[in-house]
Amino acid sequence: MLANAKTKLMEIISTEFESAVQRQSEEDITRYFKLFPLLGEEQVGLDKYSRFVCNIVSGKAQASLAVPRKYICACFDMQSSIKVLVCPNQLTAVERSPYADDA
Repeated sequence: MLANAKTKLMEIISTEFESAVQRQSEEDITRYFKLFPLLGEEQVGLDKYSRFVCNIVSGKAQASLAVPRKYICACFDMQSSIKVLVCPNQLTAVERSPYADDA
């Protein structure tokens, strides 16, 4: 019974996460991303979030390279985009680290 409830909850969270990605709602994406570890599904959450980040970076890279600019500028833009996407959720990953108490 508990396993069924967890499975149903994971389905709901996954669906809502994907919906937030489609709506490009950063607040909701972050909210649902933080729920995966609470169910012991950190890897599922990281997989979904990394796909989300990769899609954004890919889109920005293609747009940057379509404009005649120097390669280094395009690389810097991609690095900046990754930082903006990853940094808001960095604290969550640090909090879950087994080494967090050693800091």
